[in-house]
Amino acid sequence: MHGACNAHGPARIHLILDCYAGPTLDWLRDGEHLPERCVRHLPEADEEELAGYATTARRLAHLGYVRSAEHHLLRLFFNRRLDEGRAYDMVIALHRDRGDTAAVTTWREHKAIVLGPHSLTDEPLKEVSR
Repeated sequence: MHGACNAHGPARIHLILDCYAGPTLDWLRDGEHLPERCVRHLPEADEEELAGYATTARRLAHLGYVRSAEHHLLRLFFNRRLDEGRAYDMVIALHRDRGDTAAVTTWREHKAIVLGPHSLTDEPLKEVSR
């Protein structure tokens, strides 16, 4: 998994190369690599912390700040190590709890576009609540 975010500071461009490793990539990189010291591993998010994020998002949405509630959950991707699609699942659960079926459909579509149709299953979503 990978991502980039301009959450703070000056505007900048992030280049992300998503491809298979192999001789062609080696040739294109011409020996360039990212040193391990430049890699920042995100901390794991525990269930209690995720429940707190879900509670805050529900409160924001209840006050009418639905977009802020969504962004609050989506920013988790840039701050904590999560299972693939977990931030989307939390946004979907938020809207399901609110009874907003149109938003549930929209966010499921976003998830399928970004992560692929395999990311949508008929299994119940792992939801975090307090």
